[in-house]
Amino acid sequence: MIANRRRILVIMATAQKARRDKLAGIYDSAHAKGWMVSCIVDPTQTASISDAIKGIRPDGIISDGFNPPARITPTIRNRIPIVYIDKPTPDKDGAISVNHDNAATARLAATTLMKLGFSRLAAVGMAPDPYWSRIRIRTFAEEAKANAMPCSVYRPSGDGLSEDAKLRKWLSGLPRPCGIFAVTDARAKAVIENCVLLGISVPDEIAVVGVDND
Repeated sequence: MIANRRRILVIMATAQKARRDKLAGIYDSAHAKGWMVSCIVDPTQTASISDAIKGIRPDGIISDGFNPPARITPTIRNRIPIVYIDKPTPDKDGAISVNHDNAATARLAATTLMKLGFSRLAAVGMAPDPYWSRIRIRTFAEEAKANAMPCSVYRPSGDGLSEDAKLRKWLSGLPRPCGIFAVTDARAKAVIENCVLLGISVPDEIAVVGVDND
């Protein structure tokens, strides 16, 4: 009976392809289990998460960890089971979460670049240096060291237009050819755009691996 089907509320911004892929996976699993799914795809435009929950009356919530956790009140958390996907900080509140394996991502990036024949590696982080970026950078550098390869790391300060100038200065000083791991596709895009401005050939002189499927 439809009236007895489990109702699941998914709260997930879908601007990035990686999140749309996650949402598609949730729908596939819910369909297999016969669950009904309601989705809030732009939490910032939802006036009240609490009001939405009252209207939907879900049996469980799946929430993107990067956007609305602060708007899910303790009363809701105590009443409805919640699973977070990729919380931006390590769990301190006992919440159940399914997190990206950042170390495995970095190792795969390093392995990919080394298989392409690059003997020099570099990594580009993200401001304001979130924990998952630190894990990716640290693991990538460790993998390079384990294979006796030099690895340069760029840690952005996040101060707007001057950041591009700093990035270009860093790129100009890299020995080439070089394989670069960028912790997100947005950072990879910045690297490639600045390489173009410098006249550095991509991927012949500098090859770039990003994360997120954008």
